Amino acid sequence: MSKEDYEYIYNNQAKYGKYGSDNHSRDHLQKLLKLFPKSIIDIGCGHNEFVKGYPMASDKDKVGVDIACPSADVIASAHDLPFKDKEFDMCTSFDVLEHLDEEKVDASLREMKRVSERYFVTVCFKKETCYRTEDGKTLHPSANSQGWWTVKLEEYSDITDIYMYSEGLQGDHTLYIGLWK
Repeated sequence: MSKEDYEYIYNNQAKYGKYGSDNHSRDHLQKLLKLFPKSIIDIGCGHNEFVKGYPMASDKDKVGVDIACPSADVIASAHDLPFKDKEFDMCTSFDVLEHLDEEKVDASLREMKRVSERYFVTVCFKKETCYRTEDGKTLHPSANSQGWWTVKLEEYSDITDIYMYSEGLQGDHTLYIGLWK
């Protein structure tokens, strides 16, 4: 999916509703709070509702990044993050990785690893049926199996916890928590 695809979606809310406004993190907040992150970078933040609502001592310790959403703190792609090495303690990313074109998954995971010590991510491993681009492309081009995502994350990290869950019409999801290698 390109930046232009997402700019189109965010600029056509009449067709795509409040795309990027669903705070997918809310169901996992208690798990995340128990990990006591010192700072957070949220990749694919959409309208940034998670970062805005996350209870931290200082707003400078939490940053929302999105490829196109004007509500993000920083506009950047997951495979090219404008931050220093290990600038953040925790990288969160809720239902974002499956939106990447498969050839950008490795570069994005390397960047997430570069800018943070550990991660807390959810992945949907079913093709999106609710939204498509104007030319018919799925918004989940990397909606691979849970096994595929587990192997992919293990290339870059030590997975400490895996939780499976279901989220309405969007199919099966997995929450991964881990430390970058």
